[in-house]
Amino acid sequence: MNIDIKQKQQRPARTLLLVDDERSILSSVKRLLRNEGYEILTAEDGLSGLDRMANAHDVGVVICDGLMLGMTGAEFLCEVKDRYPDTVRILLTGFTDPEVTNEAMRTCDLFKLLSKPWDDTELLQTVRAAFRHHESLRCGVS
Repeated sequence: MNIDIKQKQQRPARTLLLVDDERSILSSVKRLLRNEGYEILTAEDGLSGLDRMANAHDVGVVICDGLMLGMTGAEFLCEVKDRYPDTVRILLTGFTDPEVTNEAMRTCDLFKLLSKPWDDTELLQTVRAAFRHHESLRCGVS
C-alpha cells in the first residue's frame, strides 16, 4: 500500500492544455477528462495557448481546435512543435478537408487527428496514450 502512494507521489503531474475558441467545447472536454487526474489548462486562442505554455511547468499534451480566429490550430501546433518538441500534439477539429488535415499531420508532427464531434472513448484513450508517449520521450524511450 505504501508503494502505491510513493509511486503516485513520484510520478510527475500530467498537464494538459486545451485550446479552442468555443467555451462549450472546453467545458465538455474538461468534464470528460475530470476524473483522469490531469492538471487541465485552457485557452481560447493560439496566442493565449502559447502564453499558458510559457507560464506552465511542463505541458505534456496539447489538444487544439483546427479553426480559430487569429491563428489556426495547425499554426499553433507547429509553433508548439518548434518551441516545445516533447509536447504531444493532438488536433481536434470539425474541419476535415483532407488536403488541409494531411498538411497539418505532416508539418505539425501530430500524434493524432480527431474529428468533432468526438467519440468519448476514443478521446480518453488518445489522451492516455499521448501522456504515455510524452513520458517515454522524457525518459528517452521510443
